[in-house]
Amino acid sequence: MKHKKHLLLLLLAVFLPSGCMGGGSGGSSSAGPTEIAYVLSEDTNHNNNGYVVEYGLSPSTGNFQVSASPPLSTGGSTPFQILLSPHNHWAFVLNNNNSSDTTPSAGSVASFSVSSNGLSQTSGSPQAIGENTVNMAIDPGGTYLVVANHGNGTSTGTGSVGVMSYNANGQLSSMNNAGSPCAYPFRVVFQPGAAGSTGDMVDVVCSSPELLGTTSPPTLVIYACSIVQLETINGCGSGSSITLPSGTTTNTAMLNFVFDPSTNYAVGPAVTNAEDGFLIVCTLASSLTCNNPNSFSDIISSSSYTWLPSGNISFFNSGGTPTVYIGNYYPNSNSTFYDGNLFAPCSISSSATTCSSTPFTSNSSQEGPIYLATQGSHLYIISTVTPIAGSFNGSSQTTNPSIPTSNEGFLFSCPLPISTTATCSTPVTTGYWPVGISSDPNANYLFVPTLSQAINVYAGASIGNLSPFQTLSDPYTPISVIIH
Repeated sequence: MKHKKHLLLLLLAVFLPSGCMGGGSGGSSSAGPTEIAYVLSEDTNHNNNGYVVEYGLSPSTGNFQVSASPPLSTGGSTPFQILLSPHNHWAFVLNNNNSSDTTPSAGSVASFSVSSNGLSQTSGSPQAIGENTVNMAIDPGGTYLVVANHGNGTSTGTGSVGVMSYNANGQLSSMNNAGSPCAYPFRVVFQPGAAGSTGDMVDVVCSSPELLGTTSPPTLVIYACSIVQLETINGCGSGSSITLPSGTTTNTAMLNFVFDPSTNYAVGPAVTNAEDGFLIVCTLASSLTCNNPNSFSDIISSSSYTWLPSGNISFFNSGGTPTVYIGNYYPNSNSTFYDGNLFAPCSISSSATTCSSTPFTSNSSQEGPIYLATQGSHLYIISTVTPIAGSFNGSSQTTNPSIPTSNEGFLFSCPLPISTTATCSTPVTTGYWPVGISSDPNANYLFVPTLSQAINVYAGASIGNLSPFQTLSDPYTPISVIIH
């Protein structure tokens, strides 16, 4: 399959949060920093060990400065996610592998307290969890943390869904691993209305992008499970599955699943083994009801393009109608570059979903929109023109990546709403291979981590007039950024 070795690195980008309010450590002034960026990083030279590196915005210099404290170990390797609790008291890091566990495939969750002095690891952290951890979710009520352990990534897989709780001190309970409604859980998402009770509903997306090229890839299934069902052996089974539209479950993998800010809809970009992308939209009432998908390939008039959604999506709401933006990241089989200089705006509703193709009309030479994020009245897009080389494994990552060193990434600003074409700004450059976008609480800055061991910071985020502000050097390889 042509996209196999490139696709799943992109999926990492779908988890990047945009930030939160508060203070933190770092900086050298007597007054504490006005905000701090926590950068989840990976030491690719030493077993892919995970760290959190802190950069504080100094009120005296007006710049971000690395904390005088050393980077905090996450207690594991190949870190995937960093999330803040609903009230920003705790930070949780998902490690694909746990350093202290004798089973190489076992993952862990590390917990940190958040204060004006930065992060500090809580007692008993990290907690070991299941095999090949790929995703976690925190309930809005601030009680539970649910983890998708993808298992060995085969159609007779060993995946599980684990439930943990955390107390007033941020300490995690031992993982309650009660099996799974499927053999290959890939995403876990709390449904709106979750309040920290055992009745809270979690959508478990069972999807295996890594198996699309096999003879019989597993069927795509979504289960709606309560916390109490997930904590009970075989408590969430076939009776809890959500009915998906006909023709969308076989030879298909869902790349992401997320509720829009209005919480009325859940959307999931997906791809088939024939490399056709489409969007599934589900309406939430008393339960989820999923509509017929809109095929990205149907909206492209030129036969030279095929849709391969990057997995990351971004929302914008205008006049009560949500719009989702999805990037196309399809490799040209005739070159090492990417033809995908398009993205699709899709207006979603309970009755119909309408998508249209939108090229970078003023910047058609820039390809590969890997990540999209909305901030106020602007859509921000990062792209790269050089694919990353590496092999593919069942943990939703590439292994042994070869980082491009000859071509930069690009960051665009596009005013919203967008109709048929996108007249985006002249791009500003980023480091080699950008992997995400985060904004600070006041929308003054955008942070773009890159695999070239740098975090590019840009000013002008609130007005869409971006200018390079600062480049932060990371001692490791930055994966994602959250700002507090």
